[in-house]
Amino acid sequence: MQVTIEQLRQISLFSELDLDQLVKLRTHAVVKQYLRGEIILHEGDRLPAKLFAVLGGRIEIKKTAATSKETILRILPAGELFAAPALFGDGVAPATVLAEQDCQILTIERTTLLEMIQNTPELALQIIAVLTERLQLLH
Repeated sequence: MQVTIEQLRQISLFSELDLDQLVKLRTHAVVKQYLRGEIILHEGDRLPAKLFAVLGGRIEIKKTAATSKETILRILPAGELFAAPALFGDGVAPATVLAEQDCQILTIERTTLLEMIQNTPELALQIIAVLTERLQLLH
């Protein structure tokens, strides 16, 4: 599935990019469909070096305790980023991510994102802002 410019603009991180930047990003974006209940990432699995975003639908992020008790950490709607450790190298999925409803997940390779940051440093600030907001929600 090919992502549209309008869909990219719905992702908070890309909402301020100009048309040329979005067109370049679009060529590197990969979209995958997941059915309701399907697992997107397993807790403990190695994460590929990519940016992950919910393009459509909604996902659930849950953690399993040593006692096998599952706790829902967050439910994310379209436009939100997830699996942030993947952006910073050899990350491991800290939780399981599954499709709460049929959804589309957008991924962009880390190398492409780094190129964009070199050309648009404001993008790095937007990533930091998103991650800071997530940290504040934890407190």
